[in-house]
Amino acid sequence: MTRTLSRPTATALSVTALASLALTSCGLDDTLDTSADGEPSTAVTISADDAAHDDAAASEDGSADTGGSETSRPEDDASAEGEGTDPSDDTATDAAAETSPADSDDHPLYGGLETVQAEYPEGVVFEVESDDGRYEWHVLVDGIEREVHTDKSSLEIVYTEDDDAPDSDDLREIDSTEIDIAEAFRIVEDRVGDPSGAFVDEAQLDSESGTVVWEIELDNGQEIAVDVVTGDLVQVDD
Repeated sequence: MTRTLSRPTATALSVTALASLALTSCGLDDTLDTSADGEPSTAVTISADDAAHDDAAASEDGSADTGGSETSRPEDDASAEGEGTDPSDDTATDAAAETSPADSDDHPLYGGLETVQAEYPEGVVFEVESDDGRYEWHVLVDGIEREVHTDKSSLEIVYTEDDDAPDSDDLREIDSTEIDIAEAFRIVEDRVGDPSGAFVDEAQLDSESGTVVWEIELDNGQEIAVDVVTGDLVQVDD
């Protein structure tokens, strides 16, 4: 049995086909023809399926971007901030400093002598005298006698003054010295013990029966003579 479309139906199909051809030939630009104000003159309808497809694509792009970057974790930040530091180091250092025993070199006599010798490395210290808060040192420097005062607290040089050249006897005694004044101090320290109890008040070169000695007077009044060649105690006067 053959069906024949009625005329109205055929006419409707022809109109629809023509409209499709017109849209295809004109393209999207004609469909979205805009007016002078930039707004589309013809409304564009987006179906629910198209919107869902766009949302899914955006979600995929966002997850890809996010997945490619690294995010810091709290534990990573904490480790970065603490990198290279060890609080226990300072504590251990301070504890070691507090518990280390005091050395006799901490005595201002030794400290002042080290200051003078550092200032005049080529000089020869041949006399010292304690004067209140200072030590007064006599140093042979470039053929002249230089008087140098060091502070007992800071160990710094606080005063200097040049004097005449030592006389021939002084030069002879200085030239014969093999045990310097620092070694003489240590010999005396071994003899009397703790330097904080009784230590040098005055020291100078002198001759005892033809023997050149370091004549040392302690701050408790005791006098000791040390041979400048052998380091022997040649006299102990209590």
